[in-house]
Amino acid sequence: MGFRKDPRLGTRYVEIPLDYSVIMHEPIITQNISDDEISRLLVGRVYDPDLGNLEAKAIFNFSPPIEPVFPTENAEFVSLKLVVKFDFYSYGATDSSDLQLTVHELDEQLTPERLYYSGTSISYNSTPVGDTIFALGPAELRDGWQKASDNDPANNAYYVLPIRIDGPIGPSLLNDLVNDRITIDDFTLFSQRYRGFALTMPVGNKILGFTPVYALPTPTSTDSRLVLTYKESGTTQVVDFPIYYAAVNNILNPVVSYTLLEPDRSGSVIDGLQSFTDLVPTDGKLYTQSGTGIMPKFDLTKFYQYFDTVDFPIINSAELVLDNAYTGRTPQTFELLLLNSTNKFRPFLIGENPDPYLARIRPGIVPFAQGNETRVAILNELTGGNINIDQETGKVGLTIMTEFFQQIVDYKSDTGRARAFALHPVQNEFNKTVSVLKLNSSSARLRVYYSKPLTSLP
Repeated sequence: MGFRKDPRLGTRYVEIPLDYSVIMHEPIITQNISDDEISRLLVGRVYDPDLGNLEAKAIFNFSPPIEPVFPTENAEFVSLKLVVKFDFYSYGATDSSDLQLTVHELDEQLTPERLYYSGTSISYNSTPVGDTIFALGPAELRDGWQKASDNDPANNAYYVLPIRIDGPIGPSLLNDLVNDRITIDDFTLFSQRYRGFALTMPVGNKILGFTPVYALPTPTSTDSRLVLTYKESGTTQVVDFPIYYAAVNNILNPVVSYTLLEPDRSGSVIDGLQSFTDLVPTDGKLYTQSGTGIMPKFDLTKFYQYFDTVDFPIINSAELVLDNAYTGRTPQTFELLLLNSTNKFRPFLIGENPDPYLARIRPGIVPFAQGNETRVAILNELTGGNINIDQETGKVGLTIMTEFFQQIVDYKSDTGRARAFALHPVQNEFNKTVSVLKLNSSSARLRVYYSKPLTSLP
């Protein structure tokens, strides 16, 4: 600014619409593991007029007590309760309608050698052993989530709900504490006998999140857990059975917990959506839904078609325009991940070596490891690899990707060039939440300012 424009360069502006579709990635691991950044289970049901019905069921087993207890034969069973610590993550209605939760015994053993996904079905007894009705109002949900998402763990608020567990489970646990130390001390035997629970919401209009974490070495009375109460010699005793990874005598008990998500998309705008297959919703919008693997795909063909006609372009600014049309719960943070020809995430490494093309455009991308694979995010020059969503307005943060588009236009003739990318919630959002973004079709466009020589180069 303040300098005369170089007469040898012409500055242009172009707005390029991007072809788009919706794709679905699965399977999605919803299992909680000990070093998760976010450990969360979901329970509830919602109806979305665009995406259809979705039901979430929390599936988990539990550990023997962390602190060994030795009741005598005089111990008398009092009660067994499942304590659920809701973290105020919610998706769906924000009213104070009654919600019904039911607890069911699993018919199958959960094993730590297996991975559990959002679509991993498991059988459970249809007759509940626990049942309760409660309500969370809009003010509680709003204020609780604001505290949970403000990056200040000191002010976090939780809603703690105890659910009475009936039937023979409680007396059986007490009997084993008294008479069968082999089962109590061996997690494999213990989890064979006590297979765990499915927590469901047969009546409700929202999906809620709760944390299964049992805070070792200093658990609190509000942690999620199974609580056995008994009396002995006139004194009431309480025993905790964690529903999260826990160590007993320096041996880790690999407790299993995951969320089962059951979508019904029949009659919705994405009816017929199949894994890794392009589908354009009937209403022309672009959808993201965490937990179920739905995300929009953007095709770069029109970008290349335009810049194939431009010699020696210099990209001054490139912005992806995204307009959200949804005012409900949205993911907090996204990343733009490159896709390969089969709509799977494009890896940075081929074997042990970088992909040659991706190595060439390295200044415009952010390679990172995700589990046993490497993925590639497009560099957002304002926030690194991330795009933030304003949780009050649903507005998508500014996305400036000048370096990426300069790199791909420099190597536009490369046979391995980037061809498409997906708008993907960051991994914890994608795996441990249900949230939605609904983008207007008109928002699938690039705003590009560029310069090009007016005369031939020497």
